[in-house]
Amino acid sequence: MIPFCSAGWYDNVPANVRRSSVNDTMSLNAIGIPARLKRILALILIAGFGAAIVIYAMAAPGSANPTGFDPEDSKRDLRDIEVYGGKANLLASDFRHTFSSLWHGRRLAFTVAFLTIMLAAAVLFFGAPLPPVEAPSTGRPSGPRGTSA
Repeated sequence: MIPFCSAGWYDNVPANVRRSSVNDTMSLNAIGIPARLKRILALILIAGFGAAIVIYAMAAPGSANPTGFDPEDSKRDLRDIEVYGGKANLLASDFRHTFSSLWHGRRLAFTVAFLTIMLAAAVLFFGAPLPPVEAPSTGRPSGPRGTSA
């Protein structure tokens, strides 16, 4: 039996860990995020996820090519792409096709949601205040290799 799964597992947790709750250590208050930044993050997340939900709901399922023929579907044309441009051309063609599919239909909703998360993380990272800088003590030399500068 795993010790922390028993009925008295909480008794083995140190007292200083028991007093702090998960909400205190994992909240934005614990890392000192200003209220204005929290409002900006909330606005970004609400707008981004709201747009993603609307896009997902409004997107029609993907349809086949109206002409019924896609040159990249046949093995002969894929071989021709490889013969003329090599493996790099084949990989570039596949990458271009995959990347362009991210901007249509329901995949666009997932792309918008991912970009929303990345934008919110960047705003949180660059907008969070830095910890205070400690003043250097005057008793230590400040130069390289113990020499006074």
